Amino acid sequence: WMVLADVVNWPRWTPTVLQVDSLDSDQLAVGNRFRIHQPSLRPSVWKVVAVEPSISFRWESRMPGLVMRADHEIAPLPDNSSKVTLRFSFLGLLGFLAGALNRKLVESYIAQEAAGLAKVFEKT
Repeated sequence: WMVLADVVNWPRWTPTVLQVDSLDSDQLAVGNRFRIHQPSLRPSVWKVVAVEPSISFRWESRMPGLVMRADHEIAPLPDNSSKVTLRFSFLGLLGFLAGALNRKLVESYIAQEAAGLAKVFEKT
């Protein structure tokens, strides 16, 4: 959780994030906003809309007709390991179109983020 919740340091472990600027606070708390710089994409502002410490968080980026939502969840497993689930959704009037146009990029980014997280924990 500490790695996932430390969003300003994501560029250290995932190639899908070049820079994170905290606009309110570095803390992952409801209402806080972060500007995310990613390869092949324009910088976008993400607002934290839900946090369950040590379990999950959700943030959203909004523009007219479109809401992009990213969910990050951690579930403990019986063998003392954890399962991390990363989900991305396009919502709103343009959600279906944006999802169709960006599906491959989103799937690639999610896979790279999951692999980056796994590498962090292979080292510990």
